[in-house]
Amino acid sequence: MEEKIHVDVSIKNMEYIMFHYIEHHLLKENKEAINFFAKAIKTSNKKKRNRIRKELYYKLLPLYNELKKIGITQIHFHTKDFKSFLRMDKPEKYGDDLRKVRASVVYVNTYKKPWFGFEIGKSLPGFRYIVPIVINGEHIGSVELVWRVKDFYRFLLETHENEYPIFLLKVFEIKEKLFTEFKKYYAISPFGRNWLLKKDWITKKQVYQIIQKLSKDKKFLKFLNSDKKIGYYLNLNNKIYSVVKIPFKNIKGELCATLMFLAEDNNIKLTLNIYKRELIFGSFGLILSYLLILIIYHMYLKIKKERNLFKTLTDTLEAGIYIVKEKEGIIFVNPMALKLLGYSFEEIRRKEPHYIFHADALGGVPLEECPVIKTLKKGETFKADIELIRKDGTKFWAYMIATPLFENRKFIGRMTIFINITERKQLEEKLRSMAITDPLTGLFNRRHVFNILKKEKSKADRGISSFCIVLIDIDNFKNINDTYGHDIGDEVLINIASFLKKNLRAYDVVARWGGEEFLVILPNINIKGAAISAERIRKAIEKMDISGIKTTVSLGVTCYKPVESLNKTIKRADEALYEAKKQGKNKIIIKMKEIFYDVNELL
Repeated sequence: MEEKIHVDVSIKNMEYIMFHYIEHHLLKENKEAINFFAKAIKTSNKKKRNRIRKELYYKLLPLYNELKKIGITQIHFHTKDFKSFLRMDKPEKYGDDLRKVRASVVYVNTYKKPWFGFEIGKSLPGFRYIVPIVINGEHIGSVELVWRVKDFYRFLLETHENEYPIFLLKVFEIKEKLFTEFKKYYAISPFGRNWLLKKDWITKKQVYQIIQKLSKDKKFLKFLNSDKKIGYYLNLNNKIYSVVKIPFKNIKGELCATLMFLAEDNNIKLTLNIYKRELIFGSFGLILSYLLILIIYHMYLKIKKERNLFKTLTDTLEAGIYIVKEKEGIIFVNPMALKLLGYSFEEIRRKEPHYIFHADALGGVPLEECPVIKTLKKGETFKADIELIRKDGTKFWAYMIATPLFENRKFIGRMTIFINITERKQLEEKLRSMAITDPLTGLFNRRHVFNILKKEKSKADRGISSFCIVLIDIDNFKNINDTYGHDIGDEVLINIASFLKKNLRAYDVVARWGGEEFLVILPNINIKGAAISAERIRKAIEKMDISGIKTTVSLGVTCYKPVESLNKTIKRADEALYEAKKQGKNKIIIKMKEIFYDVNELL
């Protein structure tokens, strides 16, 4: 199954945050530090250069510590002749030539253009934002911020407790680039000699078992070595797991790393522009978006001074942004918001968005009851999936973060950032369907029907309703498989499943219980009614012709007794089914208390 899982928003948000810190905190607010770098570049005195390097390190230490709090754990200066000048995380390592291992540094210092992307360096792999440093028209080198894979991976483990991330790196990248002392931390992965992973990244036995199974799946290995973003599924020990794969390319366009998320079906939450439940990098995307929205608001307040930077950020951001002031309505909308909503700025200027594009307004929800407004007026940030309406009347799902704006402690408006998550919603629905249905017959699977049984039991124990169950087993099914082949056997299963779905009451539930067995839940019915339903099923299947094959079924029927365990109820139905088989098949046996009844005794 191919899925479009987008990582663009979260990665783009990190790019903008790095851009903001480099442009403002480094190049503008830390001009003294940049001047230190310029002085060091121009001096030929080795001792003086080392002293300046040390001064630069201590000058940048407060900023470096601040950056580490949001996951950016490297500031690296390079000279214009492609040599390392200062690594804030490894200040003792400098002077090495980067030309052979850092194509991005060569690009930035050759073309004097900034670059953002994933790259493996000499000491670490990570996402990098690199800008050229030009003083008074003279190009002196470049500086980069790095979001390390190590920190990214640790963050994912902490925030995705039901999903397990795996980050694979290409062998040629590690062998050719990393300092020798760092190579020992990586080992050949089960996916073959082309892929490495960090030795301490796989700690769960269950995850290792999934990896082992995937490593033998030729179809998956083909996808792994491609540059496609995919969703993949596998069955292990009767559990379905999702595998979401996102490839990363270096500046040359070569596949250099792959991120995978593993999750058991009932824990799937898209991970993945990366979304989890919120954004596919789930919680990370949420944090980045929130940080970004605060940065943009700060810049908006200073818009006269920062107009160009504000415009660059909001015009190119792959998320919609709008700002609303109390009693004034919308005062700002970025191009992506207009594109997603289908309006021009003039059409929504000075209007309240709740009445224009909030879907709940169509349902009659007044502004004061809008969950966004109620949350914001408490001084809290609103974060949720919300349905929005385009100008043409079509609806789409958005993930929205809205933050309140205050002035002198008075609520004066709100700023909102949102992205279109319709594809993610569709994926969630597909995953939900896969998690609860049997792939062959399309019926509910055993796990899901057991959850339904728990709900029926709860209602019955409270005296709200009653229910009976019917276990159905196809007679001589092994002979059908052996004689006609498994394809015909599957056809028999599919046809009987289809009949059951179409010929039961709307509120009855049918599931594939396992192999050639089906389970039917009949709510609000007594034992006689259950017997009548079972007999109707038996007679109809007896008359069916499936590819020239006549088949019959045996059925075991019982009703739930309040307060007893579900296992006891199911066991009783199973014993009745066994008795039906024992008495010659194509029969219905009912068991109540400890007594077996032939269906004809109740009809």
